[in-house]
Amino acid sequence: MRELLRDLYFGNIVPSARQITPSSNLQRELERVSQSEKRLRGQLNEADGG
Repeated sequence: MRELLRDLYFGNIVPSARQITPSSNLQRELERVSQSEKRLRGQLNEADGG
């Protein structure tokens, strides 16, 4: 596990380089995560006064 994290940190593993089929379950879940992250960032900005 430690080597995996080290490789990821140093750029030896690039998760975004993997191609994803547009209509796949993975793509739909990535979109869902992205939308959740945007909502959370908006809530944090509101709470911060910005």
